[in-house]
Amino acid sequence: MEFYCRYVLAFITRKVSVRPDPVVLKRGATVEVSGYRDSRESRVATVVPMTSASAFPAPGFWKEKDSGILSSSRIPGGTNHLRLVHFPEAGPAWFSDFVSFDAKVGETNRINLELKPGSRIAGKLGESVPRPVTNGRVIAEIAPDEVEPQSSPPVWHVWSPIEVDGSFAFDSLPRGRIEIVAVCDGFIST
Repeated sequence: MEFYCRYVLAFITRKVSVRPDPVVLKRGATVEVSGYRDSRESRVATVVPMTSASAFPAPGFWKEKDSGILSSSRIPGGTNHLRLVHFPEAGPAWFSDFVSFDAKVGETNRINLELKPGSRIAGKLGESVPRPVTNGRVIAEIAPDEVEPQSSPPVWHVWSPIEVDGSFAFDSLPRGRIEIVAVCDGFIST
């Protein structure tokens, strides 16, 4: 009650503002992205951009400008990071190399990146975990080698089941620093 009385007194004497400061928006840079396989002329129709500004973007963040070209005007000016991902109708994902770019506000920044198959990684839990392994999952997170985590680069996050014999595999991972965590009934990674 005492807090409420002090608040009312401060409000009456105009020491408390009930109006927030205005929200100030900056103009975003326009970025167009596309990916290709084999040659620049063989553009892929569907890519998923992962940027430091939009690793998991809201609907409407990227708009299709043309077949295989996505555009966004919501990219902050200055240094940004980008990786493209392509999910073919059959087979594992393809990835572009990770790139850093300087987004210039007031210009259309065009980026066309080569897509390559990811790497397959397979492994097996140590013998300290009794077999059969139950309810096992391995989670992998891949960050680019080129930048420090503080600069918020796009990170690839994926999981795979652990088989009863303790084996697991990831069919397609991008290049970068990988961290792997495993869990199953009764056990967690250290």
